[in-house]
Amino acid sequence: MKSLFEKSSKNDDVEYLNARNYFKPALPLIDEFWFKYAPYADAKFESQIHKQFLSRIWELWLGNIFLSQSFQLQEKNDTAWPDFYLQKNNSKYYVEAICPDNASEESGNQVPDLNPVFMQEIKSDLYELRIQKAVFEKYSKKNIKEIEKLSIPYIIAINVCKLPFSRFSFGDIPWIIKAIYPIGPEVAILNEKRDSFTTARKIRRINTRKTGYELDKCIFSSSNYSLISAIIYTANKISLGDGEITKDVFIIKNPYAKYKCEENFGMNEMVVDYCNKSFRYHIIERGSN
Repeated sequence: MKSLFEKSSKNDDVEYLNARNYFKPALPLIDEFWFKYAPYADAKFESQIHKQFLSRIWELWLGNIFLSQSFQLQEKNDTAWPDFYLQKNNSKYYVEAICPDNASEESGNQVPDLNPVFMQEIKSDLYELRIQKAVFEKYSKKNIKEIEKLSIPYIIAINVCKLPFSRFSFGDIPWIIKAIYPIGPEVAILNEKRDSFTTARKIRRINTRKTGYELDKCIFSSSNYSLISAIIYTANKISLGDGEITKDVFIIKNPYAKYKCEENFGMNEMVVDYCNKSFRYHIIERGSN
């Protein structure tokens, strides 16, 4: 089988050329992923990886994660929905993958690049907005009808690696958690003796931007999106860490899901806890179900 990097052209996107020319130690791993996933990929995969490199690499990475967890993948055609239809024993799952693009400058919602010299505000709500737009793109009326038809868990897999400086962690809470839970400003909570305190976050259900777009902060804290069973999330382009294919990939399960996701796919799980109208989050270490 041919390498994904055997040929290049002047029309290849920048990310493909960067990988091919400057990250050569990673190419054998990507090709290894490809050789395993190729029987399940659609016919356009090899051509589109030149034009949509990060989106297709995310699909490739996910496919190998599912195969490593002994799931059977359904072969796809060019118009197949969803991206993945998984089966293992009596368990079945739909998975849709997406790498959200940045907004245009004209929209007023573009995530800005960071200036290497000056201090500047981190506009986390713009990252939250890009994540929410990705969720709603994959939670269309057409998709909802298909989910209801088969009545199996539906998972949206989001990789924010296309957004500026996504590889850095800003603040005390991951963007994905702030995008799907009603997270507000940080508050101090005194103990009964009033000699020490802890910090938590207030609930904030809606945040309206000047452009008029409203961030719905209740995606995973109400039953309005109950057909989303879980969200898989990462900010990495591809995992190369210590042979751990699920390194830095997390799953967040919807507590209001109509069809519960019982699988963690070998990923760490982010869990949100509510307490006294505030909340905290913690991570359950990985382990295959």
